[in-house]
Amino acid sequence: MRKTEVFTDWLYEWDVPQDVLDIALTHAREATYYGAVKNQTSYPEQFFGDDFDPVRDWVDARLHEIKLDLDLECEYLKSTVFWTTKSERGQWHHTHKHGFSVVSGIIYLTPSGSQTWFSRESVWAPDHTGIAIHNQEKSSLLFKRQTEVGKAIFFPSGVMHSVTQHDRTEPRHTLSFNSYVSGQIGSYSDIHSRRLLNLTVNQKQ
Repeated sequence: MRKTEVFTDWLYEWDVPQDVLDIALTHAREATYYGAVKNQTSYPEQFFGDDFDPVRDWVDARLHEIKLDLDLECEYLKSTVFWTTKSERGQWHHTHKHGFSVVSGIIYLTPSGSQTWFSRESVWAPDHTGIAIHNQEKSSLLFKRQTEVGKAIFFPSGVMHSVTQHDRTEPRHTLSFNSYVSGQIGSYSDIHSRRLLNLTVNQKQ
């Protein structure tokens, strides 16, 4: 028997400039947090100020690169909301996905031995075979990304993801964000025009 690998997929990753990283970390350390399921999350309203613009502008520029690379039929992808997550030693993040968003992302701000796990069903999952008789571990695809300070990971908002336990004395800080389409949405083909909507993302509520 021989298995043939199929359907190579990808996420997007960048090195974050130090000035952008410094602003994000300052906001993370000064943010007010509330208790989430297994960690602490900040209030998004704390990231609407002008002092956060360099971070927002850098993220939006990367989102535009993704829009061009995927040839998406929209004028822009724009960040909609930012928040920081704080994890003390032993805290972790449950498996979840993001609603009302197209592309989400995470920027690693401080060291940790934790990993971000991204998962989705394989071609052998029940949705593709019509019957739930499979071992869940063998019918799921899993990608484990080690925390690495200064790295930014951009991923489809509907992809399930989680974070393993933080293992250090100092808190783990990350910056996360969501995005949505903005401007004209529809086909930009030379053959036909299909302008469906015109949306504007309000980035500072």
